[in-house]
Amino acid sequence: GVGVGGVALEGTIEIDLVRDWNKPPFMRIAAPSLQQQTQEQTNDDDDNNNTDKELQSKRRQHKGYHKMINKAAKPSLTTFTILSYEYINNTYPVTRMELVPHTGRTHQLRVHCACIGHPIVGDDIYGVDGDGSMYGGFDFEGGVGGGGGGGDNNNKVEDVFPCSMSLKMQRELDTFIRDGEEKGMGGLLCLHAKELSIYHPYTGAPMTFTSKAPF
Repeated sequence: GVGVGGVALEGTIEIDLVRDWNKPPFMRIAAPSLQQQTQEQTNDDDDNNNTDKELQSKRRQHKGYHKMINKAAKPSLTTFTILSYEYINNTYPVTRMELVPHTGRTHQLRVHCACIGHPIVGDDIYGVDGDGSMYGGFDFEGGVGGGGGGGDNNNKVEDVFPCSMSLKMQRELDTFIRDGEEKGMGGLLCLHAKELSIYHPYTGAPMTFTSKAPF
């Protein structure tokens, strides 16, 4: 559906995900150029041609690195519904959303949100200047590729996603969240499973548990 001002109230994000060879064990969006880049890096390691000692050491910290990054990209589907438009501290505009992961990939919701220019508030991995590839590996300077730079290529971001928050404001909000214990935030990742449904292990009866979001 489409809401006021042409803003979609519901939508679908269907982008394959793959392990991030440069920042394991995190995830990133997949693309043919990325797969080729991953294979080249793996071959370099196998041939002992990579002289970047820091990168080699980082990879050795993860058991089964080669097996992990050589796995094929996996289809990933997320649907979303916009619930409300709000402000944090009466300053930072944010959107409250309901996300439904139809596939169960690692960090799927976080990467999917990040790659469309809207990282989840408080995400210290895929958010601005996080430990993973920024924007989930989407390089707004050149499409899908290196990703992760964290540079101020915000004009490109605004071209692709006109409604995305500027990098300057993302950094301000990130600082506010990290330092916001007295304001009830305290570095909180604003991602919450509000409903869990299972079948009772003995009776087989359906059971649903709900929990209100703490933010």
